[in-house]
Amino acid sequence: MAVGDVVNGFSPISTQMDFQPAASVECIISSVNVYNTWAAITDGTNNSLMVNYGTTTGTAAGVRNAKICINNTYYLRLYSTTGHYSSYSGIQIK
Repeated sequence: MAVGDVVNGFSPISTQMDFQPAASVECIISSVNVYNTWAAITDGTNNSLMVNYGTTTGTAAGVRNAKICINNTYYLRLYSTTGHYSSYSGIQIK
């Protein structure tokens, strides 16, 4: 991948997914979408929640027009619930 490339993905149903760029790569995440669950920045041990919908049934949420910088040390963690996906989109900056 190169600077300026779009990065995006979605988590499988009922699964945790981490998006951890390779060493020396940095990305800005501009959109995160979750349904009845949460998304966080993590270092692998500690989670800093960005969107948290706990057990609020039927609630869709997202962080849009954000500038969430991630790298190999602090990266994105998404959860999804039964029957729903979570997703992210952004761009590589380094």
